Amino acid sequence: MYKSGAVIRDAWNFAGTLSLKKIWNYSLIRCSYYRGILLGKPVHAGMPVSLSVEPANTCNLRCPECPAGSGTLTRRQGMMDLDAFRNLIGQLKDRLAYLMLYFQGEPMMNPAIFDMIAYARKLRVYTSMSTNGHL
Repeated sequence: MYKSGAVIRDAWNFAGTLSLKKIWNYSLIRCSYYRGILLGKPVHAGMPVSLSVEPANTCNLRCPECPAGSGTLTRRQGMMDLDAFRNLIGQLKDRLAYLMLYFQGEPMMNPAIFDMIAYARKLRVYTSMSTNGHL
């Protein structure tokens, strides 16, 4: 269970990354959703407000239910290049509110993970990560 102080601090950190462009972008997305309902067809406006990036699709554990750990991942294993990360986040920085550094691998296996976090923080993109905690 979360302690209320931690939740409040986290909400405050997220609020500190917001800008008028990010709020406007979110408004465009919400309006296009409702417009799509009214018109009965998909309508899209705005850029992504949330993004999941996979810094590494490898893992140091061998969990049987995980494609990365069990070796059943059907794509090539590797690490995301820091320059590719900077290019991607740089394109979305003005409208991106939330960045999740995780998908199927262990993000801490990428040697550039702290540089990725620092870059996103510098661009005022709220960042979170899920890790197995071993590294």
